Amino acid sequence: MMRLRAGGKLMVGITPVARPKGNTNVAMNSIRFAAAFLVVIFHLRSLFVVDFSETAVGGPITVALYGIMSLGHQAVIVFFVLSGFWVGGSVINGVRERRFSAGAYASARLIRLWIVLIPAIVLTLILDAAGTALHAGSDIYVGSAAYHSLIPLDRVEAHTSALSAVGNMFFLQDIYVPTVGGNSPLWSLAAEFWYYLLFPAVVVAVWKGVSLRARLVAIVVIVLLVAILSVGPLESSSRVLILAPTWAIGAGVAWFREDIEAWPNRRTSPAVFGLRIALGVAVLIATVVDSRIWNAGTTYVLAVVAALWLASLVTDVRSRVARTVLMPFSFAAEWSYSLYAIHLPILALVAATIVPLASDRWQLTAWSALLCLAISLIPVAAAMVFYVLFERNTNSVRKLLRRVASARMGNTKPRMSVGTTS
Repeated sequence: MMRLRAGGKLMVGITPVARPKGNTNVAMNSIRFAAAFLVVIFHLRSLFVVDFSETAVGGPITVALYGIMSLGHQAVIVFFVLSGFWVGGSVINGVRERRFSAGAYASARLIRLWIVLIPAIVLTLILDAAGTALHAGSDIYVGSAAYHSLIPLDRVEAHTSALSAVGNMFFLQDIYVPTVGGNSPLWSLAAEFWYYLLFPAVVVAVWKGVSLRARLVAIVVIVLLVAILSVGPLESSSRVLILAPTWAIGAGVAWFREDIEAWPNRRTSPAVFGLRIALGVAVLIATVVDSRIWNAGTTYVLAVVAALWLASLVTDVRSRVARTVLMPFSFAAEWSYSLYAIHLPILALVAATIVPLASDRWQLTAWSALLCLAISLIPVAAAMVFYVLFERNTNSVRKLLRRVASARMGNTKPRMSVGTTS
């Protein structure tokens, strides 16, 4: 096991990990919730509203609404940048302070991921089974190209095997097994997991002062991880490696965090405010460009611009008005992971009930837009319940497991010390 520590354990987390309550960056947390909600809106549009090419209503408002409701991929990229900043930053700090523990880091990451993912997989299987039984003829569960791979092209029940469920639990979805049931967004959780493994290994491999043994182990780990991700039989398996730079770009912001935090103190508030607005507009432009072109190049540009915007927000907003406005969204970010993990099977069941066929989907009007907004509250409410039941207990589970581990170590100490001088 690789270990770089001078005392204390590294406890990390955000996206999908929760920040410590006393150290919440309101601006970044609000962006985290906005990204999750944009993914929900993107999927809701695909299930309930006709594609833009089929719309009978024109005009700039319609174009703008379709644009906003089509930013799912771009929202995930912003999510990756945020995750790289928070989680990658914690790795960098741990290594810098020589207190990084691979074991503590791995357990923290797995607990955070599994505490929501495992119940989400179970819920997906239940909802997909119910939907298949109640709406067997719906395009949602039979499969239709009209949903653009959001829903499996073959029957959803073909993706509900034990192998698929277990593969998703161990983050092999979209690499070696399909995402479980109709819950296609789970692919990004697999990507997060592999980034959590890759980044610390890369840091240890290149860090000055690391022992030769640790460096060699890190290099072997990198080679093995890249090999695992490169030989996956599914066509989408390469996506994890292709998008890895977006996560690393976020970690790059964390690398320069101290310099970034000092910068606003040397500038006037209007200058900082103006920079944040300009970078926010740049993110919007990069998002629109990527949504139109959607290739690796435009995605990387979006990640860089988003990282610059986040860098300008490292010191958070200080205006009382801004903090008051953003606080509800920052609070909502606490359950954004739950929202992301469970929203699609819920929306799919609702869609199969209301618009069972792709041809039944609505034209985008003021009325249908309001109805979509109302429907979005269903997964939001479910996510809040899911948060209370599971996600909120992340730290409690961590503490429990630490106590169990400490007790076991205490019980084995006498046996370990026999015949030793240390």
